[in-house]
Amino acid sequence: MMPVARRDEEAFLPGSRIARYTVLESVGFGGVGIVYACYDPDLDRKVAVKLLRPSKISGRIKAAESRRGRLLREAQALARLSHPNVVPIYEVGTFRGQVYLVMEFVEGTTLNRWLERERHKWPAIVDRFSQAARGLAAAHVAGIVHRDFKPENVLVGVDNRVRVLDFGLATPLRPNESSIDRSGEYPADSDPGCSDSGGRIDQLISTFREERERHDSLAPVTREGQIMGTPAYMSPEQARGEGADSRSDQFSLCVALYEAVYGVRPFRGKYDDPARFVELGRRRKLPGKRPPDLSLRVEKAILRGLSLDPGARFPSMFALIEELDPRPPQRRWWALALGLSMLLSAGLGWKLWHGPSAEPSPGLCTPSDEGDAKLAALWGEPRVAAFEARLLASPRPYTRQTWTTVRARFDSWAQSWTAAREQACAEGSESAPSRQLHAQRMACFERQLIRVGSVLDDLQTSSLEGAELLDELTTLSDHLPAAQQCIADDLLGDHTLSHATPEQEKAAELLRKRIAAIEGRIEAGRREGVAAEAEILAAQARGLDYEYVEAEAVFTLGYALARGTQDIDRGVNLLQESAALAQRSGNHKALIRAATELILAQGITQAKPEPAKVWATIAGATLDGHGDDPVLRGELSLSLGKLATFEGDYAGAAAHFQSALDGLERRGGSTHPDFVPYSAALGDALRELGRFDEAEAALTAARTVVSAHYGDTHPAYLDSLESLANLLTDQNRNEEALAAHRQARDLAIEIYGEDHREVASVLNNMAINYDNSGRYGEAAETLRQARDISASQEHAEPTRVAFIDVNLGSALQNLGRFDEALERYQSALAAIRQGLGEDHMAVGVTLQNIAAARTDRGQYTGARADLEAALPLYDQAESNLGAVLGAEHRSLMSLHVDRARALRSLGRHGEAIASSREAVTVAQALFESNDPALVRPLTGLSRSLLAAYAADDPACPDGALEEALGLAQRAVDLASDANNSPREIARARFVLALATAQRADEPRAQASARAQVERAREIMAKAEGAVILRREIETWLEDH
Repeated sequence: MMPVARRDEEAFLPGSRIARYTVLESVGFGGVGIVYACYDPDLDRKVAVKLLRPSKISGRIKAAESRRGRLLREAQALARLSHPNVVPIYEVGTFRGQVYLVMEFVEGTTLNRWLERERHKWPAIVDRFSQAARGLAAAHVAGIVHRDFKPENVLVGVDNRVRVLDFGLATPLRPNESSIDRSGEYPADSDPGCSDSGGRIDQLISTFREERERHDSLAPVTREGQIMGTPAYMSPEQARGEGADSRSDQFSLCVALYEAVYGVRPFRGKYDDPARFVELGRRRKLPGKRPPDLSLRVEKAILRGLSLDPGARFPSMFALIEELDPRPPQRRWWALALGLSMLLSAGLGWKLWHGPSAEPSPGLCTPSDEGDAKLAALWGEPRVAAFEARLLASPRPYTRQTWTTVRARFDSWAQSWTAAREQACAEGSESAPSRQLHAQRMACFERQLIRVGSVLDDLQTSSLEGAELLDELTTLSDHLPAAQQCIADDLLGDHTLSHATPEQEKAAELLRKRIAAIEGRIEAGRREGVAAEAEILAAQARGLDYEYVEAEAVFTLGYALARGTQDIDRGVNLLQESAALAQRSGNHKALIRAATELILAQGITQAKPEPAKVWATIAGATLDGHGDDPVLRGELSLSLGKLATFEGDYAGAAAHFQSALDGLERRGGSTHPDFVPYSAALGDALRELGRFDEAEAALTAARTVVSAHYGDTHPAYLDSLESLANLLTDQNRNEEALAAHRQARDLAIEIYGEDHREVASVLNNMAINYDNSGRYGEAAETLRQARDISASQEHAEPTRVAFIDVNLGSALQNLGRFDEALERYQSALAAIRQGLGEDHMAVGVTLQNIAAARTDRGQYTGARADLEAALPLYDQAESNLGAVLGAEHRSLMSLHVDRARALRSLGRHGEAIASSREAVTVAQALFESNDPALVRPLTGLSRSLLAAYAADDPACPDGALEEALGLAQRAVDLASDANNSPREIARARFVLALATAQRADEPRAQASARAQVERAREIMAKAEGAVILRREIETWLEDH
């Protein structure tokens, strides 16, 4: 764990006790502390107990007190942190006049020992330091600077998890200093949600109030000009005796990382000699030995972290962590499907719901008080009848059944609200604590009415009619607040404003009602104008000087901006500020909500998964420690599932979505509005994992609930049909998939009419199925219909039309109509670049298709120029797609196969073999060894080896013919009518024939080869397109 302590320093021998803890052995010591491995008999576990070293407390009283203060600062710093890469603290106490800390005992070693044991490769080193950086980032989020980072202060567990420790020099950020980013990524003195380790620690630390007051525990602990830290790793500003901030920790980490990677420290000389610090970026040769395969991206990140000017370093530890990842950063996920729904917002200003008095009842209520009257004003018969008259005029076939379900949801919610409120009334008593709890519960019920009523008021006065009005009411019914939350709110620390003046308390409650009104509109999708209103609200909250409610108002503004994507960067900054305010003020519910929203805003919208994972840890830890609200837990699980999906971690996504579904069992199960989207999300994740039976069960469950709630003619039922059809397509159950697509097409026409864009979306997906079946003519015709519909819309979206053009180009390419295909691709590429930007995944997909089409045309016509032009396009596509999808993705596998075709045709056989092997490597990482998806890459590698063998190319490896024959035979064995297109099956047999024909030592080789080619021709007779393969087959038969 740490260097073993000297015997003369051991104040406690094995078998002795420190409070209730039995000493096992001393395991390490630092500048002021000694650490013992101890046994905790109460909890039957091994722990680490840290005290001051005896030599540091004997004699000088002031020095001893200073060091006790340092240990106490470490306790307070650790108590504010809850992160996997920070050693957790269990308890703080005093024994024989000494402060002691009880921490997790980590089986492992220090980072410097780990580095000394063997020469590790640089990726492993960067991984360990990146974990340590995450721990420091969590500290910075909590407003804490370590100030003494070095490898000795980092533990590497036997599980390879890294933990940062020894926060004895930790200090808070200065009031005017940003904890992460001077541009405002984190607010000054922020503390967003590294929630404390529980009530016991705070309680115990509070017993040392005298020490804390004496030493000002987490006040700045060094004066200007005083130097604290380890000289070899400290930043220039620390060496000069200036203040340290989060960027100082960044510098220290990069010094240690440079030393670990290059073998020497980047700066030499005495720590107090300013000349020892030089800008490494200006040096012709860096100190030490650079690993030859070191990523340039990682090297640049280390050097930037070592900038002498703090302002030239990364704005945050999170930014450094991202750059230390040798892979290119992921961009925002993009799906090449057309059925993306867009939220429409109506331009109506909000107004505070104007039912009966919104003032909280000053005394205890009775079940028959004004609550019923308020609810009747919100959802009474006059309003219900008015809505029904307006929406039943809709010609949509699902209107009546959907309205029945929506009305039942509102009725059920009204009943549960009444029942919960009556329960709260019945549980009240005249004691002061109970009256406080009762008042906050009544205020919560009031805000729920306002949250729903503000949207209903908007809808009642809007011009919406028919299906549009019904859609809005359906969305609102999906987001009705759970009344039971008002009874359970005390579990999450929704305390009465006990520290507020009466004037503050009254103003705060009015603000919370306005917050409820705005958030109700946001969740209902009626977002127009809410950001401006939330701005005013946040400004008023800041003037209230009460952080508990300010956290909620700032969250609302950040929520409005992040969900509306009007200003995502500012939205994220505000959500982080809200988390800081919530953590400082003890508003646990606001902290969980802000952290959960940041998972989506940072992790997906901004494509920054690392900080999103920190917020996930904070949200989960706060929920665990302060009451497990099922609604907040479900929202957290859903957000984590979406983040995992974004990163391509479908196993993790499935687990999170399943957890969200399990949580619904406490909230109504399949009758809950969230059941359908949760089940659909789970089904999609399982489909990506190839767990098709489970995926089909989840999607079928969603479709069954949709049918029961809304009927078989609702748009949600249409979505479920399309999901099922896509699942069947993935399994190459093409006829079943086509039947589902046709049913979806007919339903879309029934709901929307023949010329609606939803019909175009279904036709696009149907064409993909035709393409997979080798029915390229039908695919092209279906896509032309889809394109005509999309282009004819009143507000046609160029990118939507472009996506169809990409698919149409693919169908034309498969038909051998290469010039037409390239025309479609080029048109689509221009529209996608203009609408979505150069880095969008759609650009990569289109470039890959253009390259493949030029390869096909070059092979077919013999035009070398086409083949040469294709190669840089493949490179551009690989760069784009790799940045979004990572190296191991089916699209990259296909790209390597196509690039190898172009290289073979150019006679660059060594490169062709390398590209083909890369395709097989990716395929083997993605699929099981018996998966038919391996057929195409196996066939491609066999073909590349055969081409090199036939050309007697120097790049041809030994045993190439035998390897090619084995690969082709395996491809033929794996291919099946149920899972592969006719072209893939025929190509595999043709390549096997080519390999067999090369076996001059086999008497029957030619006859066997001819039989394989004739079988390939029979297969192609039942399919369309594939003109190059057809020509190759016929030419071979003529020559043999």
